[in-house]
Amino acid sequence: MHNSKLTQVNLFAASLEKTDLNGANLSQACLSAANLVRVILVGVNLSNATMLMADLNGALLNGCTFDGSDLRGLNLHKASLGKSTLLRCKLACADFSRASIDDVNFTGSDLAGANFAHASLYWAKLVDCILDGADFSGAEASESHFEGASMKGAVFFKSDFNAVDFSRADLTGANFYGANLKRANFKDARLDGAVFDKADLSKAKLTFEQLSYIKSLSGTIMPDGSVHR
Repeated sequence: MHNSKLTQVNLFAASLEKTDLNGANLSQACLSAANLVRVILVGVNLSNATMLMADLNGALLNGCTFDGSDLRGLNLHKASLGKSTLLRCKLACADFSRASIDDVNFTGSDLAGANFAHASLYWAKLVDCILDGADFSGAEASESHFEGASMKGAVFFKSDFNAVDFSRADLTGANFYGANLKRANFKDARLDGAVFDKADLSKAKLTFEQLSYIKSLSGTIMPDGSVHR
């Protein structure tokens, strides 16, 4: 099935475990509930596809195009998606735990409730995304972009978000306990009720007014290097 043209194909609940689909065109395909565990899909066109609850555990998906696809509930645990694009996708409750999603572009996607625990998101773009209730516990996302994202109630427990851009993001009620936020940019971000206990905000960009809205800063390293008591 290498380099196959499978536009609009119906593969609902199909079992394609370990299949090599490199370079295939699966645009507008239906792959909902499909078993795609450890498939090889490098450089595949999956734009406007429907993949509800599909299982892509451990799949190789580098350089794929998913733009406009419905990927709600997708399982991407330990998958590799480096340099893929997922523009304007529906990804609510998708599982990216321990996945490699470096330099991936999610701009404009709905990722509410998604699981990014222990994932690698270096240089990722999640600009203007919906990430309410998303879990980034233990994730590594240095130099990623979250400008204008809605991240209400998101969890960043002991994550590494060094030099991340949160400008204009809504982080109301977010939990940054123990997170590395050195040099992070919070310009015009909303931080009402957020928790930053034991986080490292060294050289981070945020105002005194923003700090006044934060719920808790116990043991936090402040932008000037002092420790908040």
